[in-house]
Amino acid sequence: MTDEISNHIRYLSSTLEELVESLCRQEKYQVFSFLPELKQQMCKGVSYPQACQKAFEGWSFPGAAKEDFKTIRDLFCILGTTDTEGQLSLMADYHASFEEMAKAAQIRAKKYGSLYRTSGMLAGALVVILIL
Repeated sequence: MTDEISNHIRYLSSTLEELVESLCRQEKYQVFSFLPELKQQMCKGVSYPQACQKAFEGWSFPGAAKEDFKTIRDLFCILGTTDTEGQLSLMADYHASFEEMAKAAQIRAKKYGSLYRTSGMLAGALVVILIL
């Protein structure tokens, strides 16, 4: 996502409205259900910072840690706050943060995934023993 936003900033000189509209149209970003709300608030004439706050009020991302949610929210809230070079620099920083988040999520999934599989097998064995 950060690459896409960077491309909009660098090559298309998109406004915030155009950027949000573009992200809303893409199926791969449908998981970010705050985007349509952000677009709707902006269409109503609400300023971007206020629209961003309202869009994130009821949004949650299943399975995401609180710091992951905060990072995504902060990314969108800083858009449009600096010049082009500042925005591109921030996108590079957030890109690195998201890479670290992805690695941490993979480690958590591997750690807890094996725990849940083992627990499930033990519970199944217990049920079989109780039935016999």
